[in-house]
Amino acid sequence: MTAAAISGLLAGYGIAMPVGAIAVLLISISATTCWCIGVSAGLGAATIDGGYALIAVAGGVGLARDVRQTAPGGPPMPHDGYPQDAGAAVGS
Repeated sequence: MTAAAISGLLAGYGIAMPVGAIAVLLISISATTCWCIGVSAGLGAATIDGGYALIAVAGGVGLARDVRQTAPGGPPMPHDGYPQDAGAAVGS
């Protein structure tokens, strides 16, 4: 489990590290003003990014539920109270 956690952290850092327009802006703000203003701006950008992630997760959950309800004969989802193993349902 530790190897999986480390791999996940490295993959997350690899995705998060590319420098975009906001990062360049934050770096220039931090370089031209005091560091506390740069930190505050960075925390504000991180808060907005977290809000976007929360909206994406909530929308994805709602979309998944809608797709599940409209899919004819779709497989039962584990959290619906069905056994996770199909063989357990038929007693094999």
